[in-house]
Amino acid sequence: MHSADPHSPDDKEPSVISGFLLAELSTKGRQKTFEKGETLFLEGDPGNFVVLLEEGLVEISVTSLVGRKSILAHCSPGEVIGEISVLDGQPRSADAVALRKTTGRIIRQSEVLAYLASNPKATQEVIVALCFRVRNASGMFASQALTSAPARLARCLLRLDSKWGQPHGAGTRLSEEFSQSELGEFSGLARENVNRHIRRWCTDGIVAFDNCLIDILDRDKLIEIAEL
Repeated sequence: MHSADPHSPDDKEPSVISGFLLAELSTKGRQKTFEKGETLFLEGDPGNFVVLLEEGLVEISVTSLVGRKSILAHCSPGEVIGEISVLDGQPRSADAVALRKTTGRIIRQSEVLAYLASNPKATQEVIVALCFRVRNASGMFASQALTSAPARLARCLLRLDSKWGQPHGAGTRLSEEFSQSELGEFSGLARENVNRHIRRWCTDGIVAFDNCLIDILDRDKLIEIAEL
């Protein structure tokens, strides 16, 4: 049963594309490889293509006027990046940077719009996924504004676990590695603050953190800390 919180740790993000749509889009566009640290696009760039990820990991973030970065999402193979600007014709609303060597298909706006226009079911899938992302982003910023530092970090770990968690021993292990700096940017906390809470939770047997590899050992306790 889901928590009353709109971002219950049990909520799973719907894929932007189904298996059928993935197969359709994978025949379009051209393949391109981005090296680690390379930018796919920046906030304000024209939104004239999407990237269908095939390999790697991409960070989506925004940076404030004072230079503070907030991570909005991490995207993995099978996901589409940049669809909002392609759909509304406005400039990019965030930065997209490859965290690993990443390969994807660059699909032009005209190809995406033509396909969606002829496939109402695919359009509906995209709408549902975009609505989830909007709600998730709103919840993340509300969480940063209204909850304590431990709750924010716990919610961050639970969000990552809902997407990346794989069974491991009595708990789960995130299939992607995340540094404490990245956890701080994702939860709106300083790295030192993240480090303090992570060390305490490791001692208490709630999580394990080893060279950016994260295990969730006591999910119920983490949910309690997250105030969900």
